[in-house]
Amino acid sequence: MVDSVTPSTVRIALAGGGTGGHLFPGLALAGEIRALGVEVLGLGPGREIEKKSAPKWHPIASPRRPRSAGQFIRFPGRAAKAFLHSRKFLREQQIQAVVGLGGYGSLFPGLAAHSDGIPLYLLEQNAVPGRVTRLLARRARAVYSCWEPASLWLHTDARPLTLGNPIRSEALGWSREDANWKWGFRRDLRTLLIMGGSQGAEGLNRRILDCVQSTRVAEKYQVIHLTGPTLRGELQRAYGVAGIRARVLPFLDAIGSAYAAADLVLARAGGTTIAELAARGLPSVLVPYPWSADGHQEANARQMEAAGASWQVREEDLTPNTWFQLIRLLHDDEGRERLGRAAESRGRPDAGRRIAMDILGDLGVPEGATEPAETRSEEERGVTMPSPAQLQDAG
Repeated sequence: MVDSVTPSTVRIALAGGGTGGHLFPGLALAGEIRALGVEVLGLGPGREIEKKSAPKWHPIASPRRPRSAGQFIRFPGRAAKAFLHSRKFLREQQIQAVVGLGGYGSLFPGLAAHSDGIPLYLLEQNAVPGRVTRLLARRARAVYSCWEPASLWLHTDARPLTLGNPIRSEALGWSREDANWKWGFRRDLRTLLIMGGSQGAEGLNRRILDCVQSTRVAEKYQVIHLTGPTLRGELQRAYGVAGIRARVLPFLDAIGSAYAAADLVLARAGGTTIAELAARGLPSVLVPYPWSADGHQEANARQMEAAGASWQVREEDLTPNTWFQLIRLLHDDEGRERLGRAAESRGRPDAGRRIAMDILGDLGVPEGATEPAETRSEEERGVTMPSPAQLQDAG
């Protein structure tokens, strides 16, 4: 660390990505840190999502855990290369702190930071922390999570702080009136938002397709369905045959417009998706991705259901009868409002700023030396970013 610590003398690196569930909280946090006068750099595995949404991030190869004999043979060399590349970046850029965003994209930068004595902090979006978070937690100063039970998985002396998940400003924007105008929706109809996800999208979308084709509901409603890459055409035709006004899209940049229009949300149970729904106070039906690592999506959904903020439905239980019950909930104003109030009570729209302030305080930046985030525009804060619907993913 430098002798005199001020915002202008601190450089922080955010490490991770690969999925929207990891990348977007990081980008939101980066905006809050920059708003406090601190320079932020990013490095990630260089996947398509980083190229689209964080094009200035430095790509670093992130070999995953080997699963075959050939991968086992090549893994040590790839891991050593990723570690050395990460350490070189941190040294050349004179990084004073690293924030791991989760996933394998944060593993080797986190290990390199620890090896050089650079303070390490971790974001964890899920009730069951990921394998990389559990490994790096032993080397971290603090782990920031959304769920109290997450700390039970961490065998570490790091501070476990339940401050929430940083929220992208786009998710909190838009009014109901502007959203209805954008979608061309009727004000007298209830709106169901379905986020089909990316990982595991086809399984969920096929269940929904069968439900729409098999269920006849007396009440009229309208739908925004974000399908990811699968079954868009089939779903659009099914809604048309059923006489349901629907906007079916593979991706959506302005996710806030969909949230603002929604009366009820059907989605996977990724930590970032849930954090955004809670921040907006949206009632939801969560369908966990069945193959999520360590069952973390099911654990997330259980937490929301236990709080009275959501219904949890297993994918195999998403049948025409369940769909009928879901549409009944869509038209049950009292039931939806009850779920929405419980969701809002769990929302932490200020999580990004609170985490940014905690990190800078831990680094020794004097309180009061930073500029409050509200005094800068969203563009200056760097919070606004593209948000394809595939980012409503399995993690």
